[in-house]
Amino acid sequence: MSAGKPRPTGLQAPGAAEETSVCPAKLGRHGRREIGRALEAMYEDVVKQGVPAQILELIEGLDARR
Repeated sequence: MSAGKPRPTGLQAPGAAEETSVCPAKLGRHGRREIGRALEAMYEDVVKQGVPAQILELIEGLDARR
């Protein structure tokens, strides 16, 4: 890094100014829907695998404690 530029900290992107008060852009309904479809396509195989029996038993045990 060159002298004079603040060093990024935490989760801040390199080169991002710390004083920035700009709100992030909001994603519209269409954009959210498209991202949802893309995620569903990416994880379709994982969803088809289902939840392992051992995990279901753990969840049922937690529900029973309520």
